[in-house]
Amino acid sequence: NFNDGIKGIPDIVINENVLIEMKAKNIGSEFDRVQGQLNKYLRIWNEKGPIVLIINNVNYDINNKRLSQYIKEQRQLDKNLIVFVI
Repeated sequence: NFNDGIKGIPDIVINENVLIEMKAKNIGSEFDRVQGQLNKYLRIWNEKGPIVLIINNVNYDINNKRLSQYIKEQRQLDKNLIVFVI
């Protein structure tokens, strides 16, 4: 259940298999919140299918290290997370 007392619900869920979260602005100041949302989704979604994060209009130079480290950590935990920075 996505309403377990934590703010945020997924932007799009396709056939109960693919969860998509989109961010259309610079996530620099809210990276911790985005990371918290993704952690919640990864915990709840578990084995259902991939979680796709699409980030648009991000200052990638500032967030590159944090985002890359987060993705690397999730992959090491065998989490099904796909990230697009456009």
